[in-house]
Amino acid sequence: MRNFSFIIYILLIIGITDLVAKKTFSYELNNGSFCYDEFLLYNYCPDSKHVRILENKKIVTYINEFGIPYDKTRELINPSESKIVILGDSFIQADEIPIEKRISNHFLEDGIKTIQIGYGSWNPYQYENIFKKYEFHDDATFLIFLISNDFFPDYNHSYL
Repeated sequence: MRNFSFIIYILLIIGITDLVAKKTFSYELNNGSFCYDEFLLYNYCPDSKHVRILENKKIVTYINEFGIPYDKTRELINPSESKIVILGDSFIQADEIPIEKRISNHFLEDGIKTIQIGYGSWNPYQYENIFKKYEFHDDATFLIFLISNDFFPDYNHSYL
């Protein structure tokens, strides 16, 4: 009986968590959400948009020709022109935050050409291979956000 109660308890917790997650956020899947990338394995689709719905509010991320999110109200920055490159996984992807409030825009407000490149489940494989995909400015500063799950992912979406 004890094991049965524990199983019911776990199923109840899973059901509540799933219900809360579905009410809190969702995605409008479109052509810009996810593409195969020969260097990075997966990334945003170039020249597209990614829509995240959070608490009934649409957050649209526009993706440039390089597959990098950008603020449509600002000048488009080529990776080779960027003085700061912010690199990471979903923490840097930050698709639940409007583009104007993401880390890169704080540097852009100060006139520093900055790009923010990241996608959920990225890990050292992508961080190494990004240099095969893009040509960066010789004097660029890289801010790379590494979290423990980048080294020990517990899901099948990661390459490690």
